Amino acid sequence: MSGGFFRVDMTKVKMDVIRPWIATRVTELLGFEDEVLINFVYGLLEAKDVDGKKIQIQLTGFVEKNTGKFMKELWGLLLSVQNNVIGDSSWMLKRRKQRRKRRKQIELLRKFRRGEIGMEGSLNERERVDLMV
Repeated sequence: MSGGFFRVDMTKVKMDVIRPWIATRVTELLGFEDEVLINFVYGLLEAKDVDGKKIQIQLTGFVEKNTGKFMKELWGLLLSVQNNVIGDSSWMLKRRKQRRKRRKQIELLRKFRRGEIGMEGSLNERERVDLMV
């Protein structure tokens, strides 16, 4: 444990799983997309020896007051992914399920608007549940 950050074995972390989260979270915290900063974070995580405290210090000038929050979330996600056999985290799995459900809801609403299905008669029980928020 270094500076409040447990050691993360980055060889067990699939960066293609983490990259979308980093891009989304940095954009949310800044209020705009900053590809240079996002790529900077990717680069910091690709180092041979990843030190959370050093990364936090390097990011403070960019993420400012949200640096601690970002690092806490990032490090929790990295630990979760590292400890998961498939290199995915429970957070990512939940998010994928939510996105699938949302896509299904949108598709059902489109069919309804086009008149391909009625609200009650044409929907089976599963589709009615999928439409519920």
